[in-house]
Amino acid sequence: VTRASLKLLDPDRLAAYISKKEKQKSQLSLADEEQVYEMLNVTRNGAPTLAALMSFCVYPQGLFPQLGIEAAVMSGYGTGSTNAVDHKRIEGPISDMMEEAAEFCKRNMKTKITINPDTGMREDRTDYPINAVREAILNALIHRDYSAHTERIPVQVLIFAGRLEIHSPGTLYGRMTIDQLGKTRPVLRNPALAVMAESQLGPEIRYSGIPAIREEVKAYGLPDPVFENRRDEFV
Repeated sequence: VTRASLKLLDPDRLAAYISKKEKQKSQLSLADEEQVYEMLNVTRNGAPTLAALMSFCVYPQGLFPQLGIEAAVMSGYGTGSTNAVDHKRIEGPISDMMEEAAEFCKRNMKTKITINPDTGMREDRTDYPINAVREAILNALIHRDYSAHTERIPVQVLIFAGRLEIHSPGTLYGRMTIDQLGKTRPVLRNPALAVMAESQLGPEIRYSGIPAIREEVKAYGLPDPVFENRRDEFV
């Protein structure tokens, strides 16, 4: 992104990422800062990459206004005309957007109080397992199409009376099909972004994609999640 500069990146987030990668790859310690940035895809020819802006910039939407999340609670089941009864525009770097969107979902879910039969402890049970929601939102942000064709389209998180939908701009990447999801190794559309995001995740997020979502939903006793590859989006 030639109109951006390294001054837009949060120095603490960036330093933590570089430190983590240098511990994993000792050879990086032999390079100077400029070389490290280039090798880790933080910069390209000295300018910050889109991956770096989406990962380390305090407010990447200042440069790309639509690369955020539109979250909404919809009235009814979405079979006819529906209106948003709650709406929030979520912005910031990817890790922050994931957490804020997950919190929006949690706040707008019904919560039941249950007693764990094994421990006898009280537990709060939301409509959907929150870790599966985080995984799905994270996948939408990392694997979306960031090209000029879709850069004006945000990720959408929609809560209806009977389901939660997450819309990611762009269809499945490469030759991947719906039937292959979670069964074959995917070809990453945005590999640099995936590596940066994974390094910033908390311990509760495995970033293992579709299999993790399926496991969480199954353990919760809910029907299998449904995946749809539509004309211009993956849902």
